[in-house]
Amino acid sequence: MTVEEVTPGEWVHRTPARDLNWNSVYADQLPRIYNYQARQALFRVVSWTMEPIGQMLKRRRPYDPDLMAASATRLQALAKMAPELFEHDTRGFGIPTRALDLIWEDKAGFDRKMRTLLAATDTLAATGLAQDRARALEAAIALGQACSDCHSTYRAQHKVP
Repeated sequence: MTVEEVTPGEWVHRTPARDLNWNSVYADQLPRIYNYQARQALFRVVSWTMEPIGQMLKRRRPYDPDLMAASATRLQALAKMAPELFEHDTRGFGIPTRALDLIWEDKAGFDRKMRTLLAATDTLAATGLAQDRARALEAAIALGQACSDCHSTYRAQHKVP
């Protein structure tokens, strides 16, 4: 079986332990599949972690210094994982992803955006832990901008089935 023969969504649940008929082609693809799955999971957790910060920025939730500090610290740790999850090139692989080919075609540019993200999460964590409301909100805006800058260049705008 190759990835091309597996229907979208089906391969996500296949692992060697669950599919005894996998062959060496499939085994060679496992690092990309696992990498993709981890990337998707990481960004779901990032989104969940950003939610209360976004609500505080939009004044839909009162500013909570303890929640800001916890969220900022989590984001700092999560962001450090992100670069590693883009090491495997998933282009032309039949994986339903919003990651554009440009990530691997312009790796230097993508890596610069990733460094900007890491710096922004470091700043947010420092201001959040210091419980400096004004600076933490400012840092949260800068982090949101770092995310948007990368997404506008390296992520497809439409949802993938």
